[in-house]
Amino acid sequence: MTAKFLVVATIGLLAALVNVLSVGATMHFGGLTKVFASGEMPVKFPASTLPIIVFSMIPFAMLSSAILVAVCSFARSYKEAQTYVTPVIILALVPAIAATLPSIQLKGSCWSSPWETWCCSLASCSSRLHPVPGVDRPALDHAVCGGGGRRSARLFGQEAVLFADAGSYRTLVQRRLMPPSPAPSVTQAVVLVALLFRPHSISAPCLPTFLIGNLVRGLSWLAVIQFGGLFLLLPLAVAIFFKIDLVSTFRLRLPPLRSWPAAVLIGASSWIIASEFFALQARIVPPSEAIQELNRVLSAGAEKAPLWTIVLLLAVVPAISEEFLFRGFLLSGLGRSVGKWTAIIGAGLVFGVFHFVADKIPVTALMGVLLGYICWKSRSLWPGILAHILHNSALMLLPSLPRVVEWLGLSSVTRVVEWLGLISLESDPEQFVPIRLVALAAAMLLTGLVILASLNDRDSRAAGRLPG
Repeated sequence: MTAKFLVVATIGLLAALVNVLSVGATMHFGGLTKVFASGEMPVKFPASTLPIIVFSMIPFAMLSSAILVAVCSFARSYKEAQTYVTPVIILALVPAIAATLPSIQLKGSCWSSPWETWCCSLASCSSRLHPVPGVDRPALDHAVCGGGGRRSARLFGQEAVLFADAGSYRTLVQRRLMPPSPAPSVTQAVVLVALLFRPHSISAPCLPTFLIGNLVRGLSWLAVIQFGGLFLLLPLAVAIFFKIDLVSTFRLRLPPLRSWPAAVLIGASSWIIASEFFALQARIVPPSEAIQELNRVLSAGAEKAPLWTIVLLLAVVPAISEEFLFRGFLLSGLGRSVGKWTAIIGAGLVFGVFHFVADKIPVTALMGVLLGYICWKSRSLWPGILAHILHNSALMLLPSLPRVVEWLGLSSVTRVVEWLGLISLESDPEQFVPIRLVALAAAMLLTGLVILASLNDRDSRAAGRLPG
C-alpha cells in the first residue's frame, strides 16, 4: 500500500514537471510574451521561478496522493473511483484558479488555504501576495502532508476496507474499528496541532485591536474560545473519540514529591533569564511594531483591571491549556515514535512558533523545551503547569510590582525588592537585570534541573505512573 501511494505521488510529480516545462517552453519559444506585451506594460518570462514552482509541488503532490488513495480505497470499481475523485480535483482547482484572478488578494483567510503552497507558487510573480504577519507555515503544511500519507496507509490495513464489499466513508469515523491506544500517534498529534495553527495564525495579528477598549472582556473571550475551547477541550475530545487513554496521554497522575520544589525553583527563576534575554535583544534589535502595540494595550488595560483577573487570564488559563496541548497531546504523540530529546525539542519548537511574534519565538521555544523536560522527567503534567503559571505570573506582574506588594500586604519586603533591583525593572522592563538577581536565578534554575535529573524510573513507579 505504501508502494501504491508512492506510485501515485510519482506520477503526479512527473505530470506536474512535464506541465510546467511545457508551459515554460511555450511561453519562451512560442513568442507569447511578445504577443501579450505592450509599450506600457512589458511581459517578462519568469524562468527562474519554474524550479521553485516544481519544488513546491512536492508537498502538494504528496498530500493530494494521500487524499486520492484514501478516497479511492472505498470504491468497488474503477467507475466508482472516478466518481469519488472528481470532487477532490474540483477542490484543488478552485484555489489554483482563484490565485490567477486579478481581483483576488492572497491574504487573510485566502492565505490559510490548505493548498497555499501551490497557490503561492502560482502567484510568486505577482505583487498580490500578502501573507499574514508572523511566521511562514510551509513546515506545518508538510506535516499535514505526511499525516495524510500515514493515515491512508493505516486505512488500508483495516479489514473493513480491504475485504468488506460495502466499505464507505463511515469507516473513517466508526469508533468500533479504532483500537484503544495509550497515547496519540504522531500523525494524530501533528495534524491536530497543524489544524489549530490555522485559526490561531489568522487571529494573532488582530489581537491588539481585539483587546483595545475592554481588556478584561477581550481576554475573557480569548480564554474561553482559544485556550479553553481549542487548546484544552478539543484535544480532550479528540482523545476520547479515538479511544486514547486520557490519564496516560495528558499525564494526569501525581508526580514524585521532589518534582514540586524543582518546578517552583524553575518557574520562579526562568522569567528572570527571559527578561535578561529580552533586554539584550532590545539593545541589538528594537522590538517590532507588533510587540510594541501589544505591550501598550496590555499595559494600559492592566492599570485599570484587578490584579487577580490579569493573573487568571494571562497566566493561569494559558498555562493550563497550553500544557494540555503541547506537553500533553503533542509530546505524548511524538514520544511514541521518536527519542526523548527529539520529542522534547520538537514540541518546544512548535510551542515557540505558536507565539508568532518573532521577538519572542527563541525564548518561548527554549521555555517550551524546559517545560517538556519537566513533564518528561516527572511523568506528570502538574509540575509543568505550576512552573508555567509562576513564569507567566512574574512577567505579567513585573510592571505592577508596587501594586502587588501592596495587594499582598508585604510592605516589609520592600527593602529586599529594592536591593534585588526589581523596582528599577518595574519602571523599565527592558533594562538589564542586576547581576545579583541573575546569579540568584541561575542558581535556582540549576538546582531545579539537578533535582529533575535525579528522578528515575523507580520514583515514577512509586508515584503510580508507570507499570511495575
